[in-house]
Amino acid sequence: MGWQVFLEKLWQDFQCLDDLYAFFKFLPHEVFQPTEEEHMQTHLDPEFRTRPHVSPLARITRTSPLGVFVRRACLEFARLQFDDTIKLWEDFVQYRAPSEAAWRIKKPKTEPARQSGSPVPHVPTHQDHPLYQKAYGHLQNQTVSEGIASIEDIERLLEYQLEQLQKYGNRVPEEMKGQFRAMVSPSVSVPSLSHFVRFFDAWRAGDYTSSFDNLHRYFDYTMSTKDKTYYQYALLHMAVLQADFGCFSEAHAAMQETIATARENQDMNCLNFSLSWLHHLSKAYPGQMRAAGYAGITGSEREGLEFLEAKAKESKSWSLHSSTLLSLAKLTLSNGESVARALEYLYQSSHLNLHHNLTTVTGAQMLMLSSVLSRLGLAESAEQQVLALKLCHESSSPVEEILRATCRLAYMAAQAGYHDKATDLLDEVNPEVHRTLKFHQYLTVYSGMLKLKRQLQKNNLVASTHLLSELKAASLLDPELNFELVMLELNCLLRQAKVSEAFTLIDDFGSRLKDEGADVYQRIRLLSCKARIFNAAGQPQLGFSVALRAANASFKARILPAAWEAVGQLCNILIHESQFEAAVELLDAITPQAMEGGDATLCADLFAIQGDAHVGMAKRTKSGSREQGRHLGEASRLLERAKEWYERAEDLCGQLRMLAMKAVICRLRGDYDAADEQAAQYVHVHDTAMENMREESGPNPEFRSLKPSKQ
Repeated sequence: MGWQVFLEKLWQDFQCLDDLYAFFKFLPHEVFQPTEEEHMQTHLDPEFRTRPHVSPLARITRTSPLGVFVRRACLEFARLQFDDTIKLWEDFVQYRAPSEAAWRIKKPKTEPARQSGSPVPHVPTHQDHPLYQKAYGHLQNQTVSEGIASIEDIERLLEYQLEQLQKYGNRVPEEMKGQFRAMVSPSVSVPSLSHFVRFFDAWRAGDYTSSFDNLHRYFDYTMSTKDKTYYQYALLHMAVLQADFGCFSEAHAAMQETIATARENQDMNCLNFSLSWLHHLSKAYPGQMRAAGYAGITGSEREGLEFLEAKAKESKSWSLHSSTLLSLAKLTLSNGESVARALEYLYQSSHLNLHHNLTTVTGAQMLMLSSVLSRLGLAESAEQQVLALKLCHESSSPVEEILRATCRLAYMAAQAGYHDKATDLLDEVNPEVHRTLKFHQYLTVYSGMLKLKRQLQKNNLVASTHLLSELKAASLLDPELNFELVMLELNCLLRQAKVSEAFTLIDDFGSRLKDEGADVYQRIRLLSCKARIFNAAGQPQLGFSVALRAANASFKARILPAAWEAVGQLCNILIHESQFEAAVELLDAITPQAMEGGDATLCADLFAIQGDAHVGMAKRTKSGSREQGRHLGEASRLLERAKEWYERAEDLCGQLRMLAMKAVICRLRGDYDAADEQAAQYVHVHDTAMENMREESGPNPEFRSLKPSKQ
């Protein structure tokens, strides 16, 4: 009996959306004892007079659990917007659809009549009726009814998206965007936080106009609704956005206003972060910030960072405290100060990361430690640090840190001569990285630089010149990439025998680095390159003081790879001055260490210079003597080792030079068959390389003049 009454209510009383409105309108009058006001309303409202009077068997009180439920249901229905009411009605139609067969058994030929007085004609309830299919046919294709997302659910989703964007620096996945658009119907009032999420997404995508528009919208809404977001944070995001798009003067002005506003509002967290970020920007882009009018922190740079460290510790901003310690470690290294002090800062930062679970700073700390180990010549340990970051902390580290770690691994592999491995590492990067414009540009430039390095090693000057012109047009802002590009351009000029242009380039770039207060490692490498240019010009003696300064500064700063390179240039000068024993003694001391440094080209150069020294020592002995034979044999062995390292580095000119020198040594020893064998191998290596270059570069009229000449 109860089931039949329920069916009658479902199909007889609810024929259209208007009946649903009427049900909730009259429900309180039918289940509660009417008040005087409700009595008066029933007499004045014509709908109450035309509606059939229902006499309930029992009334319920308004304060009972059932009465509270009825009042809450009526209230929530009244608060629904029209689109949500439509969804509620469609859900009701889907809910009662399975009971249609039971209703047809009871009323086989009758169609429920609409209630008297209702101005709305009903839609037929037969599912096969054309009008029913037109109105509700789309509901039959939905297996599960779409849930109506509340404002609280949407806000939680936006907060999660915002947390991921700020923590990892990536973009919102397209799948999540589609789901969010499906959840937000036209009736849902979208929170202002959605503009902030769109701002971050447009920023990462490189959409300058949309990011500014959404940033202004978000803070306009939050200010109008008197949200707890302060004005200084709007300025802070504006400054970071301006700097990311290369507008450093606007970024400096916005950050100065941020600092003034944060100081006025006594917001120490915002103030400390702003000062730290401004210092970071001045170190990352010194020339641009100086042109924008930034004069630096009052007092010395170290005093400013120590002040920020103390304030971060005082306010218990552990993430900022750890980042400031990393900045102090970087400052110590860039100034060439104690490596032990830099390691102390790194271990303090690591302690904070572990104690307070600062996962977002762990990647930067491990990359910094890898840089310190690389400066000490411990290439294997440095590589293990980067691998540990990728394997153990990839899921909790920002995308930018993982990208830099991958690029550093690729650089180490290319430096060791494993160019294919370096290419594979860059190709295996998550495709989602390319959706962020900044990361895509960084990865593209890094890949182009590794390709340029490989083509220079192969002496393919046609491809090298083309790649170099494209990379120079990219207008690099990263100081490290800019420095590496200048080193590659210098190498290209020297391979083309353009010594004067190379000297002009190194002189201008050195003056710029000195004005910017660049890293001591970069300045030492420039000194070694200047000595190399003097050697290429045929006057190595002019580079003696330069190479000596580079060796002295690198040993003081404990930058061992730069020291090995400088000592190699110094030994080359000693050989030209006939100081062969001194050169051999120095090279015997540093070559085993350099082999652990992971630089194939440097190892090959050191072995080649040591072989030259033994050849010079052999020339000073009596012809045909046992001592001359011993020196020539040692020179041949060292040149063979140098050739092996050049082969690993794919350095064509180095391989040919070693084969030519070995052929000369064979002739000095009277072994003409071995000399002819070395000459034949020279021709084979040369012709094979030329054929490979023709296949890579294609037909080019300049190719013949750019290929290396046979000695």
